[in-house]
Amino acid sequence: MPESLVHLIFCARCVVVAILLFGTQSPEVLAIIEGVFVEDPVMLIFIKIANNMKGWFESE
Repeated sequence: MPESLVHLIFCARCVVVAILLFGTQSPEVLAIIEGVFVEDPVMLIFIKIANNMKGWFESE
């Protein structure tokens, strides 16, 4: 299974568990959803940019 698919399944489970534990109106669920759907894609974009810039710097 591709790593991105495993990550997506794990994130979906985290959201479901948070909703079951805290309810749909809690700030905890909002934080989980924000982290999964906003922070993770932004972090992955920054990692891709950093990996693409490896050749820009001298190796030691």
